[in-house]
Amino acid sequence: MACRKLRPQVSSASAPRPSKRASIAPSRDCAARSVMGTTRATEGSRARPRIFDMDKGHGAEMAETGSFTPLLGAKALSPFYDAAIGLATREGRWRARLVAQINLKPDDRILDVGCGTGTLALMLKRRAPSATVFGLDPDPQALEMARRKAKRAGAEINFLQGFASDALIKPLRPLTKIVISLVLHQTPVKEKLRILNTCRHVLGPDGEVHVADYGEQRGLMRLAFRTTVQALDGVNDTEPHASGQFPSIIREAGLKTLTETSRTPTPTGQITCWIARR
Repeated sequence: MACRKLRPQVSSASAPRPSKRASIAPSRDCAARSVMGTTRATEGSRARPRIFDMDKGHGAEMAETGSFTPLLGAKALSPFYDAAIGLATREGRWRARLVAQINLKPDDRILDVGCGTGTLALMLKRRAPSATVFGLDPDPQALEMARRKAKRAGAEINFLQGFASDALIKPLRPLTKIVISLVLHQTPVKEKLRILNTCRHVLGPDGEVHVADYGEQRGLMRLAFRTTVQALDGVNDTEPHASGQFPSIIREAGLKTLTETSRTPTPTGQITCWIARR
């Protein structure tokens, strides 16, 4: 169940135009926030993406702008964010499966798109301390929480503020792996394709995109998804996932080799993990 959405405003005339309607889909951490859309509550509010320095706590301005709602919809609720995510999505189970399938190596360079408060990025760094881990999110409050987590753990993670765009991600190349969890279900199809295309462009020759998101929903899971995610976030952006069309969208973005690795039933619907390659 969602929480916030953010959608970048890209200046390039060739970039896909996001839907004009305000979408409301479950976020990367489904019951709490959204990572690639815009809610009506924040129209007119624009945040300029920055690259954050973990030690200095400030950043350089980036070229894109966008808007989003705070974690759980209000700054006062942010301390409860991680707990809410855990309850709504059984994140401990599907995230453990996701980290296992990523099979990190010491020389990997991995980007977590829509990293939120940094839980997954920290799990990845702990799994492979020598790997280079980046976390990307447009919400400065979420990134501040992520930096605090990393600092407490003594983990060096590079957090960037902004949206998934070529301009922001290309300087990170070569990336060996990219992970996107509970982000894409909340975006219009054109935006799903844009994000996946961007990821494909910045991967090395043998790179992989690891996705954890709502897949096809059947039976009780369909009912759970309809009464939580779709009731809160609407049908347009989420239905391609529930109806089983999402794998075709991944392939359409140029990631031709797609392997489904696991399915996890949750109170908000079934979450599926995939590995995608060129």
